[in-house]
Amino acid sequence: MEEIKAWLSSSEKNIDEGIALFQKYSRNRALFLYLSRKRDERKLIYELEKLSKFTNLKPVTQPRSVRNKIQTPQPPAPDTEDHKIINPRRVNREDLPDQLKVIYDGVAEAYKFQRVVHEKMKLATTDEDRAALRADLIKLDDDIAAGWEAIDRGLLNPDTGSEDKTQPAEKQYTVQDIKAINSARTFISRAIKKFNPEQKDKLLDRINLMIGLEAAVSIDTRNKLIELNVIDQNSNLLGK
Repeated sequence: MEEIKAWLSSSEKNIDEGIALFQKYSRNRALFLYLSRKRDERKLIYELEKLSKFTNLKPVTQPRSVRNKIQTPQPPAPDTEDHKIINPRRVNREDLPDQLKVIYDGVAEAYKFQRVVHEKMKLATTDEDRAALRADLIKLDDDIAAGWEAIDRGLLNPDTGSEDKTQPAEKQYTVQDIKAINSARTFISRAIKKFNPEQKDKLLDRINLMIGLEAAVSIDTRNKLIELNVIDQNSNLLGK
């Protein structure tokens, strides 16, 4: 904790050292990869300030076994003068309280689905298919980042589980729910790229599933569904 505070109080901040500190103390590997890639100093300072509030902050340690761990893909860019790769870590699921294990399992499922989408990207033959798959990957990245944020908040507020009184409570999903949500998002993304009115009922089935689970699609997707007259402005489908 003291080294984070020292970095925050320094007049000339070395961003590589700041990213290394974030990696050392945070389990949010999606955000770590974002910071490594974008080198967003303002975001890095904000995240380290949050970590500095932990009362018993300890470095993330390497587990003895890889069982029940999420494997983080390496950042795609090579290690250069302008892009420094810092080795990703693993997290021990069994160290988490039960309510955070549920979130962890959701993140693990999102990583698995992400790998599937990457494989489909290799086989995509049209720009439309690739665009739909890219939209899926962006949404999965958002879900993964949100999951790690919820875990960090839960560890920051151990007396209240994953709840942070300054923010709305995160809805918790089962692994089965997350599979259904990811599948529905993929179907919706592809359906609106090549909209066929004859498939509207199938599309509405996925939309109703998303509404029932209080799961969101992107704002762009929601707007496209309105444009196609699949839903109206007053639909309960969440967009973010």
